[in-house]
Amino acid sequence: MKKNIAICIQVRSNSKRLKNKCFRVIKKKILLQHCYERLKNISKSIPIYVLTTKLRSDNKIVIFCRKNKINYYRGNNINVLNRYVSFIKKYKFKNIVRVTADNIFTDINRAKKLIKIHLKKNNDFTTNHLSSLPKGTGIDIFRSKALSEINNIKLKKDYKEHISKFFLSKKNFFKVKKISVLKKKNNLNLSIDNLSNFNFVKKNFEYLQKIKNFSNIKKNF
Repeated sequence: MKKNIAICIQVRSNSKRLKNKCFRVIKKKILLQHCYERLKNISKSIPIYVLTTKLRSDNKIVIFCRKNKINYYRGNNINVLNRYVSFIKKYKFKNIVRVTADNIFTDINRAKKLIKIHLKKNNDFTTNHLSSLPKGTGIDIFRSKALSEINNIKLKKDYKEHISKFFLSKKNFFKVKKISVLKKKNNLNLSIDNLSNFNFVKKNFEYLQKIKNFSNIKKNF
């Protein structure tokens, strides 16, 4: 499975809403490390890469990866699609699992199932981000060939930065699968976009880190 699929953690330091958030610390570990260690539970056979930028501000991300023997790749800062495509060209993975470093509570059980569905059906794009799972616990999976194809098209800036949007808007041209999980939407937000999100996650971290299947979450916050 090694060349068939890889997990990519998308991360940069200069976030406008919460600068250097990937280096925020919870329980003596930075968020990027929490994200990486959780994703390792998906499969021992699927390699994980940190995808960051060539900006000087992201040198510290590379230093962290080298220190902790984590695979990394540096690409375009603004054009995220190009960053993925250049990564694919170098490493030849046929499929890419996309996770962002500010989502440290990926639903492990759902991620495993989604990967199996994507590979079995040979989808261009498979996601459970739009399901009823709490925000920040889902993943996106792309077929590398499809990413390379759209990289050759003249796209709006928004599509280059948020690559899943293009697939969702062009479902007639690609094999797209949106996986629904629960009938009732869970409004819990575990994506760390701002300081308020971070403080909430930090306060409830010990409980949240133990959850592998967020469809069974019982605590009221």
